[in-house]
Amino acid sequence: MKRFALALLAVTLWTGVGHAGQLDALWTAPTKNADPTGSPLTNLASYRLYWVLFPMSPCPGTQFIVINAASPAPLPNTTVGTNLTGLTQGLTYNTAVTSVNANGVESACSPIISAVAKAGGTEPLITLTVNTHGQGSGGVSSVPVGLSCSGVAGTACSKGYASGTVVTVTAAPLAGSVFARWVGECEGTNPACTVTMTTARLLNAVFEIGTAPAPRVPGQAGISITVINE
Repeated sequence: MKRFALALLAVTLWTGVGHAGQLDALWTAPTKNADPTGSPLTNLASYRLYWVLFPMSPCPGTQFIVINAASPAPLPNTTVGTNLTGLTQGLTYNTAVTSVNANGVESACSPIISAVAKAGGTEPLITLTVNTHGQGSGGVSSVPVGLSCSGVAGTACSKGYASGTVVTVTAAPLAGSVFARWVGECEGTNPACTVTMTTARLLNAVFEIGTAPAPRVPGQAGISITVINE
């Protein structure tokens, strides 16, 4: 069984705007198998970039991303890189890389490189989930748009929003049903509910069978009119 080796060149830091952290990792692609003769590598399939919080050892481990190899037989001094996102800004991470050939054989781990995650990358979205309940039917929409529940009660829908987004969710009953109330992080009978996405939120809209009452027409106010003839 042939094995092969590679080295992690560096982990460079990406700077940008945001609260999520990221790292750029660069390494040199292997060209030979790690056998006594150093035979040429001709069946490279992918790489695995491992990462873990300092001071733990990242490789081997269960936390990694897979990067497909551009060529099964890389040329000498070929640099490979990828962007590792979803980290926490300001924390130190240990990283290492392995190679995997077409037979699924994985190389030994590269030397560990440590780096501090800097601001940048895509900040993880926060999920807003709405469940519908009750005997009636109705839908839920949102502003900003994106959240949409429809049909019979008992369904659910969700949407991810950036941290700090103010979302207004509105419940609308279908014919023969009425919106009864919100339960959970929204309360009351007002069909419109506004939340600020600082953490994952769960809303429950309750629809019941019925007909909305007809709007009331204000009665005539008691007015006394005096006509003066001159």
